[in-house]
Amino acid sequence: MKLKELFRFGDQRFVYWSCTKFTRKIRALFNNKVDPKPSFGTSEQWDDYKKAYSKLERIDDMLDFIQNVIYYPLDILNRIRIYFDNRWYQTHTAKTTLEKGKWYDTDTRLFYCVFGLLEQFVEGECARLYIICFPDKVKKPAFFKYTKKRVSNGEYGIKYLEESSDDRDKEIIFLYKWWKARETRLDPYEIYGKELDALGSPFRKQMKEERKSWVEIHNKISSLEKQYADQDEEMLNRVITIRKWLWT
Repeated sequence: MKLKELFRFGDQRFVYWSCTKFTRKIRALFNNKVDPKPSFGTSEQWDDYKKAYSKLERIDDMLDFIQNVIYYPLDILNRIRIYFDNRWYQTHTAKTTLEKGKWYDTDTRLFYCVFGLLEQFVEGECARLYIICFPDKVKKPAFFKYTKKRVSNGEYGIKYLEESSDDRDKEIIFLYKWWKARETRLDPYEIYGKELDALGSPFRKQMKEERKSWVEIHNKISSLEKQYADQDEEMLNRVITIRKWLWT
């Protein structure tokens, strides 16, 4: 972290003093008891508000400036905490379901890392936003609202994404559910293993029919493996297509 970044003035906040109920009352006093500031709007609507009510906008700027002055020491401490958090804990680490202590080729690691990040996005970032935005709908709103504890809840993550009507959010839900269901996908050798065991080794078989059966089963296994691989490839490409939508 650069010192310039550490000691910069101002920071992003969940609650700005210029957006509180108290500030709305102050603005209303200067505008015939009506607060003209919109709760939300397009960039053009915000520009129109600033032009029409430039004096009221100065009240917002003043309150935010005072807030930044008072919070300045806490902002520095928070940036230090975030740096250590990102440096050694979470941001640049992709968690996977691969077995620890076992070697995997790059293609496998790449596949599991991508979907591991998707899983972290839904169960972590989206779930936390659901708890923040809809505290009355979660089981323990007070606990999650006032704690720094990390959240990992796929159900809340999906509910947050379901609040959106965007097709990309629907795609994230689909891919997440597919990935979780994939964990229970049977290995082709588990499906046809008993039939192979019953036939034994093809090199010990003299009868053509037994050899033929052995080849047919292995063809089924190869066909299912290819089906799995094609499906994995398709889903991986779909995640890459929406990667720029994976942010909160």
